[in-house]
Amino acid sequence: MSKTIMFLYAMTLFLFLLHIEKSSGVLIDCKTVKDCPPSYTKIYRCIDNKCRLVL
Repeated sequence: MSKTIMFLYAMTLFLFLLHIEKSSGVLIDCKTVKDCPPSYTKIYRCIDNKCRLVL
């Protein structure tokens, strides 16, 4: 039982880190802010012709 829980924990952690890496490494070309993807939880701005996440 404990080995199963540890396996599920390790898989969850691995997949979470993989998701973070995939979502943060992509820069989309843009000319205006409207070229950036819409999102309710993140704010993207067109800076140096790339969509960048703004905090």
